[in-house]
Amino acid sequence: MKRLSISTPGFMKKQLSFIAPLLIMVLLGIVLLFLFLSGGGPGARKDPLYTDLTASPVYAKIGFQPEYAQITNPRSVAWDLVRPPQSGPIIMSDLPRPAGYARYGQFSPAKQEVRDFTILLPFTLEAKQLDHSNGISPTYPILYFASIGENWEVFVNGHSVARQIFLDKTGAISEFRNVRGVSIPVEKEYLREGSNVLVIHILGAYSSKWTGLRYESPYYLSNSPSTFSNFTGISNMLLCAIFMCIGLFHLLTYAFRKTDRYNLLFVGFTVVASLYFFLETQALYAILPNTEYGQRLDYALMYLLVFLGVAFLETINSGKITRVTTAFGIFGAALAVGQWFFPIWFAYGLVSVWRYTTIFYAAYAIIFDVLWQIYKSAVTLNESKTPRLGLWQGICCYLFKTEFGSIYIMLMIVGLTVIIDIVNIAVFNLNFPLKDYSLLGFTMGMAFILARKHSAGYEMTVLKSFVSQDQELARSELTTDEMNVAMQLIEGESRRDIARKLHLSATTVSQSIDAIREKVINKSDADPVVAFASQHYRLTRREVDVMRCLRRSMTNSEIAAELFLSEETVKSHLHNLMKKLPVKTRQDIATWTAEDKDTE
Repeated sequence: MKRLSISTPGFMKKQLSFIAPLLIMVLLGIVLLFLFLSGGGPGARKDPLYTDLTASPVYAKIGFQPEYAQITNPRSVAWDLVRPPQSGPIIMSDLPRPAGYARYGQFSPAKQEVRDFTILLPFTLEAKQLDHSNGISPTYPILYFASIGENWEVFVNGHSVARQIFLDKTGAISEFRNVRGVSIPVEKEYLREGSNVLVIHILGAYSSKWTGLRYESPYYLSNSPSTFSNFTGISNMLLCAIFMCIGLFHLLTYAFRKTDRYNLLFVGFTVVASLYFFLETQALYAILPNTEYGQRLDYALMYLLVFLGVAFLETINSGKITRVTTAFGIFGAALAVGQWFFPIWFAYGLVSVWRYTTIFYAAYAIIFDVLWQIYKSAVTLNESKTPRLGLWQGICCYLFKTEFGSIYIMLMIVGLTVIIDIVNIAVFNLNFPLKDYSLLGFTMGMAFILARKHSAGYEMTVLKSFVSQDQELARSELTTDEMNVAMQLIEGESRRDIARKLHLSATTVSQSIDAIREKVINKSDADPVVAFASQHYRLTRREVDVMRCLRRSMTNSEIAAELFLSEETVKSHLHNLMKKLPVKTRQDIATWTAEDKDTE
């Protein structure tokens, strides 16, 4: 008798499905690079009005007087700090300490004293730039700031263009405005040919990292359709929507499959990520103008996001969360709750502690939850091959030819980008969030793998086993249309694709699948022992799957590969089976006969 083999196109499709998440990440990287170069990159700023505000020296001083807004010559004022062009962020703590200003530690719970500061940024506009702004095509000059805080007012050539100052009767800040990616419209009449002066009146705590211009770049003048904020705002809203949709989908999946606990963790991860990206958008400022609350929520979600991601990975790997990850989750939850009981400056100190802790924790997760798992899985895969592969060949085979391997590659990329982003913000004051897009690639890839896993469940496993047993037997049981539909189902095709490929109506495909289920699944699972045990001993779906594999004398590693589980999870299901069934060893399950069950 001849074995029925899967066609070459189907085989190629399976191989491609293993690396589909990687292809998604590569595609996202290309799109991100394109958008960066076309929206805010140094090589693609084609707007004639574009002017880099950091291309000239930067001046700063303690205090502010109304006449400072009218300055035309920076040399007319004695400055406390003068920085060369492209010198990085201007944070007020870089200035000499103000006279009489109390010292506050990084974790001081005191409400800090608010002071005035002045920043001056000169820039030059050529005649052709102004001619363009006054041409036929409408232009709307915009000042773009990567960040600015804590309260502030902006002047262009003596004209106030934005004011966000909120003080109570005691002179303390009543509402914070620590804004990221803000675009400020400027009247065209305020700009002039030649030298122009941008003056920023800053109010805030001297030692606060948000008082001033926190991030290194970008700060520029441009036409509003060309601003970088358009790209970042739209991309963050898209990320928010994508994560929320994926989370809701897997919440519904968990509602029907409560035994798969990792689905619930994946829901938590995607929903928290969605809310986190929403807090990064300008829409938040319309809902919560006082940025103190938005920042606290942002920090709380950030504390939870890393924990949920690693907890999901560990659960899908071994069915449990390690003590280290549990401790990190408790640590993050304590920070998330504790920050609300102290002034916002104390919360700034806490987030710094979390960032440095997370660098070490991310390194731990990469080493023990990713690299170590890759090594163990590659060794197991190597031992199952005849002839055996070398260790490095086994690792490469595991990474690029299995679904878990694709997950691990994505996780390594995400972990590295998280570390890079934390170092960029904490050390270099750069805010280009690589992790946002690597997280998107990881989440979409995981959604693809989990959806494929659920769609290729028990029914498809039985179909594949039945059809591959004997071509003549299969054909004697199924009609031609049913056989063709069965083969397409084995290759993972959807009903719509089957109808299109086989030129059948949707009704015919549905009827064929119902017939296959009746003829194949109900008849091919002809092991009465498994059916009896499932009903009589109330076995879960996974326990039934494991029992079926044991009846075929499969090893734990073979069962793990067959059911897309870790060996630890297989052992857990086996332990539960041994407690429920009247057997003493796994060999008893394999040799359990119909007569044995009848005597129960």
